[in-house]
Amino acid sequence: MKATKLGLLLLVALVVGSLLGCGGKTAEKAAEVKVEKIVWKSSGHGPASDPSQIFHDYACKDITIASGGRLEVKAFVGGSVVPAYKELDAVHDNVLQMAYTCPMYSLDKWPAAGLISSRPGALAGEALRAWFNYAGGADLMNKMMGEKYNAMEGKDYQSI
Repeated sequence: MKATKLGLLLLVALVVGSLLGCGGKTAEKAAEVKVEKIVWKSSGHGPASDPSQIFHDYACKDITIASGGRLEVKAFVGGSVVPAYKELDAVHDNVLQMAYTCPMYSLDKWPAAGLISSRPGALAGEALRAWFNYAGGADLMNKMMGEKYNAMEGKDYQSI
């Protein structure tokens, strides 16, 4: 009788152990399912040594890290993918998926773009950033771009 109980206990232990083992392998396989990696191209407008290009490169790297590598943003210097200052057109045409550029380079597309640039006669840097991020500047820019472009202006990366 003891041998039968011991045999039954051993059989139950083997069945439970094999079920747990299968469940573990199934969980491992589910964790191994690869998520499709998304790769974007992004261009700044200046040369590699330009502070705005350096900032652009850091932003691309930070986005890639923040996404856990699922969204990789490859940084390119101005003029290497499309002519410098034509980044917005390239985003609209899906040649680039992201760009770091300045609205004043789009004065040929809409004259009011100069309002959203730090240039003579416009708001100074910090005032411009405050207006852009907190007082409707980004909304105005997106409204202007939305009329002609398949693009959206993001708020200042530093303040996010």
